[in-house]
Amino acid sequence: MTLRPFLCAFLIAASSAAADPASEALFKEGKAKYEAGEYVAALENFRQAYARTRSPAAMLSIGTTLKALGRFAEAADAYEAYLADPGANPAKKAETQKALLESLKSVATLKIDAETNANVTVDAREVKGSVRVDPGAHVVIADDGSGNPMTTQITVKAGEERTVSLRRKADGSPPATGPSERKEPREPPATPQPARRPGSGGGGGIPVLSYVLVGTGILAGGVAVYAGVQSRGKYSDAGGFATAKLECNGAATEACRSARSADINRANDDGDQLQRVTIVAGAVGVAAVVSGILVAVFTRSADDAMAARPPALTVSAGPGTAGVSLGGLW
Repeated sequence: MTLRPFLCAFLIAASSAAADPASEALFKEGKAKYEAGEYVAALENFRQAYARTRSPAAMLSIGTTLKALGRFAEAADAYEAYLADPGANPAKKAETQKALLESLKSVATLKIDAETNANVTVDAREVKGSVRVDPGAHVVIADDGSGNPMTTQITVKAGEERTVSLRRKADGSPPATGPSERKEPREPPATPQPARRPGSGGGGGIPVLSYVLVGTGILAGGVAVYAGVQSRGKYSDAGGFATAKLECNGAATEACRSARSADINRANDDGDQLQRVTIVAGAVGVAAVVSGILVAVFTRSADDAMAARPPALTVSAGPGTAGVSLGGLW
């Protein structure tokens, strides 16, 4: 969690607390704890400072810390309180509004339907009408003074809106536990996909044969490179033997030259064979890769054509008319 977006808020709040040395000390301690990632302790410092100064910037610091803790519902309430405060810094409002919208994406809303005289709490927090909550399980209690409070537990997801009914039945019995209404975003219907032709793979209709051909081409290309390197090595050896042949002298000159000539011929023959391997493997590699690409292209085109084509065989008949269509061709 970076401090940059709200560092100014901490500084402004600290200056607002300057008239109260205790508040200033609380802010400094809270800022140090926030920077150290001790968000729970920092939140307590900021709340104590706000209780003493009622500074709008202190409320903004509270919202920032709650958001860092993942307590988005409380953070949204703090951001709204800051934006509604006449003393809020106008330069910070746009940034705070953005943080508010980000927090609201991660909360759910509970709408409480209870008797007007009932005292309603959500997770031991007294609420009226509707309340934002974080995703997860929550306990809702409505106490109408009868000595038999109504209790229900509800689990919500981010972005969800639920109505919780806590009204007694006509006979005075509590309602069935659980929400009376559930609203959540609906997933758009899946777009039907055309059936794949047998033999096509999972990579967007590319057949397995295409992968095999391309893989074979890459392997052949590797063989061609290796053979080419070895061929140049053999020709280089032949050059070395030729130099050694010129250096033959003394009583065994003829024998030395004969041996070097044999070495030269053998090295050249090996080089020629490896050169042929290089040419053949290179040609095979290129052909295999090109074939794999063509197979993929033509198979995809054929799949698209099949998906767009009318049913293979249709028969129509009517008064005085009759017809047969094969693949939309006749």
